[in-house]
This record gives sequence, structure tokens and C-alpha cells, in this order.
Amino acid sequence: MVAAGATLALDRPVSALLRRLAVIDYPGSRSSHQVPTLRGGGLGPAVAGAVILALALETPRSRGLLMAIMGLAALGFVEDVRGVPAVRRLVLQMVIGAVTVPFMLSGVGIDGRLYPAVVALAVLALVSYVNAFNFMDGINGISVTQAVVAGLNFVVVGAATDTKEVAVGGAVCAGTALGFAPSNVPRARMFLGDVGSYYFGSLVGGLAILGLASGSPPEVVLAPLTLYVADTGLTLLRRVRAREAWLSPHRDHVYQRLTDLGLSHMQVSAGIGGLMALCALLGMASLSGSLVARIVADLGVLAVIAVYETSPHLLAGKVSSPPAASDG
Repeated sequence: MVAAGATLALDRPVSALLRRLAVIDYPGSRSSHQVPTLRGGGLGPAVAGAVILALALETPRSRGLLMAIMGLAALGFVEDVRGVPAVRRLVLQMVIGAVTVPFMLSGVGIDGRLYPAVVALAVLALVSYVNAFNFMDGINGISVTQAVVAGLNFVVVGAATDTKEVAVGGAVCAGTALGFAPSNVPRARMFLGDVGSYYFGSLVGGLAILGLASGSPPEVVLAPLTLYVADTGLTLLRRVRAREAWLSPHRDHVYQRLTDLGLSHMQVSAGIGGLMALCALLGMASLSGSLVARIVADLGVLAVIAVYETSPHLLAGKVSSPPAASDG
């Protein structure tokens, strides 16, 4: 696959650049790794993905997607190299979303009175998912898995609905993730960093917007994203309800609690990947046209989320190994 090969080809140049810039992630209170590791390896997938999308697609919607991933990935790289204050970072994310989302929605028949609200909602959804992806990128392989599952899902959605932007974008998403995998799985030589999580988060989120804009059923577009959104959203809700400093570093995400029980990074990432794939398959039921199948599949996705959210409690005391050391 071209996207995977291009990403692999950029591995050494990106590694050398990160070392030269001393972009290194040192272990901290929230970390799941124990050794200093290069951060910002997502620059390779971001560059490869942007170039391929620019060459392969020429529609207004695809240009909006391209501008979004380039703008947000650039912001992420600045954050990796020198840091950007949280409020300023969020404002810039919203600005990038506000500029690019209207392009992604071009040609969609939206009532003029509702258009501002639809755009605002899409911008909020895109920025929220980008940050959710960033929050969830905490163990080896987890975000590669999310990007591969979501990307392959969009390839199927694009083919089923004859939407080239979604199919090509999905292939690029899965391909660049697979190309980065050797740098992050099973042991990490590089982390995606903010540049990588912003790239993949905006690509997956943008493809979801394009999919919905093309008239695809919401379930088939959103199902593969549900575990990331649920883990981030419910973790935030628990911390707010407990009156904790919810913006401070923590280890309250489900995937972090699973590694704290003693499961390895690969065990957790593989398990989550399987649940993501199951959600994607259930989402496909919405393409059948059967209302009954659609309802049953929707309930199935909710059941998967419930199993995932309760898995630390279900597995507590059943994992015999000591708390897992970092695979990084």
C-alpha cells in the first residue's frame, strides 16, 4: 500500500529530526512508559497522508479535509517541539475547524437557517474527537489500532455509498497507521505525539463528517469511534462528578486501569481493537435497510461499550501478573 510505504520511508528522517530537536517524552505521573522515548513520530504519517490526499483528491470536501489535517497536525507538531498553552491550543483548534468544516459540508443541502448551527456542531464534534484521540493515545498500539479499524471501515462505507473521498481517505488512514506501526508496536521507538494524534484524530473525525454529509447512516460512520469517545467522555464525567481537577494528568481511562491491573500494552490494545472491530461490524447493519437489524445492532454497540467500561471491575483480581511495566 502506497500510504504505508511512504510512511515507512519517512521513519528514519523523522527520527533524525526529532533527535536533533530533542523532542523526547520523559516518563511522568500519567505515563505508561518507563524510558525516555522520541515524541512526534506522527509527523511521518501526517506528511505522507497529506501528500497522498492532495494528489488523489480534488474536490472541495477533500480540500477541507486536507486543510484540517495539515493545520491541526502543524499545531500538534508545534506543541510537541515547544509547547502551546492549553487555552490557546483549543482556540486554534476551533479556528482551524471553523475554516475547514464549511468546505467539508459543501454541496450538502442544509437549510440556510440551520446552517450556522450545523457548522458549529460539526466543528465542536471534530475538535472534541481530535482531543479524545489525543487523550487515548497513552499505550503502545492503541491509536494505530483505532486508525486502522476506522480507516478500513471508511473504505467499506465509501465503496458502499460510492463516495470516493471517504474510501480514499479511509485507505490513507489505515495505510499510514500500518506504516507507523513498526515504530510503536510491540515496543515504542517513537510515540505519535500531538502531531500524530491530531493528524489521525482530524482524519478520522473529518472522514466521519464527510460520511454523514454523503448521507451514510450515522451508525456505520460513528460505530468504530464509540469506544474512544465513550472512554474519554465517561472518564471526564466521573472526574467532574468527583470534583477532581479534571484537566490535570491522571490514569483514570479504562485502558490505563487495565494496564494497571497487569495487562500488557499489547493485550489491552488487541482487546480494544477487537471491540472496535465488533462495533464497526455492528454498524454495518445500518446499511441493510432493515429497521429491526439496525435497532439490534445499535443495542449491540451499547452492550460492547458497557462491557468495555466495566472491564476493569470484571477483571480485578483475575489478572495474576504484577502491574504491567511499560512496553515503551
